[in-house]
Amino acid sequence: INKYQYHLPIYRVLEQLKGNGLSLSMGTLIGGTKKILPLLVPVYDAIVKRSLAANRWNADETGWKVYEEVEGKNTHRWYLWIFHNHETVIYKIDARRSSQVLIEHFGDDHEGGILNVDRYSAYKVIAKAGLFLLAFCWAHLRRDFLNHSKEYPYNEDWGLAWVERINHIYHINNQRIEHESSSKSFADYDQALRQAINEMKEHFEMELRDAALLPSAKKLLKSMDKHWSGFI
Repeated sequence: INKYQYHLPIYRVLEQLKGNGLSLSMGTLIGGTKKILPLLVPVYDAIVKRSLAANRWNADETGWKVYEEVEGKNTHRWYLWIFHNHETVIYKIDARRSSQVLIEHFGDDHEGGILNVDRYSAYKVIAKAGLFLLAFCWAHLRRDFLNHSKEYPYNEDWGLAWVERINHIYHINNQRIEHESSSKSFADYDQALRQAINEMKEHFEMELRDAALLPSAKKLLKSMDKHWSGFI
């Protein structure tokens, strides 16, 4: 954790241990980690196999510094990818932020399943290939309108009205999932959610026809329209 998450050099970790009364040589520590790795690989492989057998995942990626020289790569900016479902969490550190990482992880013959993701283009590439159905993140959409409200204070009311519409969607869904999917209560809230979704679509389509709408606001609604099938 010190080395790979906090980027502390090994010699500094050894100095810290020495200050707490434990004196180790560099060779002992490196030799120990090399012996641990082969024991962890089968466990990791089993978790990956279990993950790939699922039918729904959350996927995301974030910048990650790796201080290794790679031919053709001029920076130390790599990426930490995550694939998460209700049973497993897989982390991958890769020099690329491309759809190839996803294809190599899931396999180019993978079919079916839902990926919960943001709107990054790499996910759209594998969806076009027919490998997955994408479910886009409502939290990212909500954040778009919050950011708009901060950036355009004189149009804040418009942005916050959309935040409230999205909050309403969250609220109905939270009520819905408190019940068994076969129950009448679930069916009632499910119907209410579908109605709220339809009303939201009608509203943004109406606003898109408004010539007085700010270009920045129209851009948000156009993106919402473009990704709508993934949001629902």
